[in-house]
Amino acid sequence: MPDYAVPGSSDMDTESVAWQCRTPDSQYAYNICDYRGGCHASSFRENCQAVAVYFKASAGGNLHDEKKLHFMNNIGEVPPTILLTQARKEIARMGDIASSNLELAIDSFFNQDVKKGEEALQMEEVVDYLNYAIVDKLVELHTTDMSQKDMNLVHHMMLVVSHLERISDYAENVVEYGQRMRNENAFLSESGHQDLLELAQLCLKEVKLCIEIFVGERYSQLKTAEKIEERVDNKQLEIIDGHVKRLANAGCNPLAGVIFTDMANDLERCSDHAISVARALDMKIL
Repeated sequence: MPDYAVPGSSDMDTESVAWQCRTPDSQYAYNICDYRGGCHASSFRENCQAVAVYFKASAGGNLHDEKKLHFMNNIGEVPPTILLTQARKEIARMGDIASSNLELAIDSFFNQDVKKGEEALQMEEVVDYLNYAIVDKLVELHTTDMSQKDMNLVHHMMLVVSHLERISDYAENVVEYGQRMRNENAFLSESGHQDLLELAQLCLKEVKLCIEIFVGERYSQLKTAEKIEERVDNKQLEIIDGHVKRLANAGCNPLAGVIFTDMANDLERCSDHAISVARALDMKIL
């Protein structure tokens, strides 16, 4: 088993333990313990390692294991406060899959990696499933004995699910743009390729940060995310302007030009959805 560097000290706060469980060895990284619960680091280490190993194995393509709920079963058998914690975990899992899909799609497009594109399309099916399954369970929560504050929280969780589903949809678009470019032997100019790559990398950076803010309730990082989102907006306008100038000089393949514009717009929309995810459960907003 790889070294996951999860500390064993029981006096370490749960959140720091949880975040050290986020390892590159696992495809999906999310906290399996309540951030404000009474989980001891020693027991958390065992569970965290087991989950990391599970997801590393399932990353090979076991869609059956992924296309199901992991945390939101047996709604009628647990207290509402626990249900809300479980819902956050399920949504966090969906968010990490959506983020992974976007990264796979971007790699596929710029590196012409067909395999990564196919993997992103497969996992998009998982996100589509989770979208409906999680919302159905959240609707069930409305039938439980909940305070108005918790009901409002459930509503905002539904919005987060919708935003994550849209991010994954845009990832699917990116894969399809790459497929169309290959099928029709279209190509971006060198400057166009670099411009779009920089926008994609900036967008992915924001998506990852925003999901981390949601998962870890790290709202102190919201200002950083908002600054990145502003950079994405400015970058999109900048590269579209450069694209128009290349078109005027006949320096761009016509089909590639259309894809360039569509993909730039999709990446900017991903950024918009991501910042909405980060803000969704901030208690200063709710």
